[in-house]
Amino acid sequence: MDINEEIDKGLSKYRNINTQKNIEVNLTELSKFLVDAKKATYASNANPIKNQERIGFKELVYENGLWSYRDSYVGFYYFSGTEVVKYDGNIVWNMSYAGGMNPAINSTMYDKKARTTFRFLRKALSLVTEDRPFRGPTVFKDGNLEYLCGELGDIKDFFGVEEVFYKNHDIRIYRLRFLGGLIRPK
Repeated sequence: MDINEEIDKGLSKYRNINTQKNIEVNLTELSKFLVDAKKATYASNANPIKNQERIGFKELVYENGLWSYRDSYVGFYYFSGTEVVKYDGNIVWNMSYAGGMNPAINSTMYDKKARTTFRFLRKALSLVTEDRPFRGPTVFKDGNLEYLCGELGDIKDFFGVEEVFYKNHDIRIYRLRFLGGLIRPK
């Protein structure tokens, strides 16, 4: 087998990836599904699946009827990832994100602060709503931590930022940027 045959053989599993149907998405159903999926995965501290699609990434999966959700991310202190929603096997919605702990925080307790921040973040993300199914609420406070999230756009096309502050905005300890929307195939 020559090199071209090897390449063709290796790429054959990807040939039918872009056979998307142009389907109409019910935005109310999509919003409700996103809220259910997000609450059942990262916000609930679900365990990543063992057979991930992207090697080296942690992946969280949720399915309900014809809907499926996959959150695939890599990293810990700083991370990036993608959330993909499919309806009847067709990708209909996507959100990409990147962010993490403020690297300027210099402390021997960095790991403990990160774990505390991510525990707090899961609480905030569990409050996701159907009218804003991206991340958490606009404001959430618990003890010395405060979560803020703002975005422009709607479920069809959006971008935004979420941040976690310590002690009344004295120190920003975490920031994440996100963007996404409906997928429109050719």
